[in-house]
Amino acid sequence: MRLELSLFTGSENMHFQVVWVYTLAAGLNTSLNHHLALRFGYEYAEADIKSGYGSKLKTKMSQFSLGLNYTF
Repeated sequence: MRLELSLFTGSENMHFQVVWVYTLAAGLNTSLNHHLALRFGYEYAEADIKSGYGSKLKTKMSQFSLGLNYTF
């Protein structure tokens, strides 16, 4: 995936280019009884970003989630 973004801040023009993005997600939902459900998930994302000034930035993000739902 390639994405380009230009930001205009006063007299400066900054240009960014996302070279690639990798995303992985997994989740599990289970019912504990008729009213309660438990969910668990994991997400991971990684991206390479280049600026107009020639610098590179490598970004990694990961997240765990846990939830409990009650149904009336």
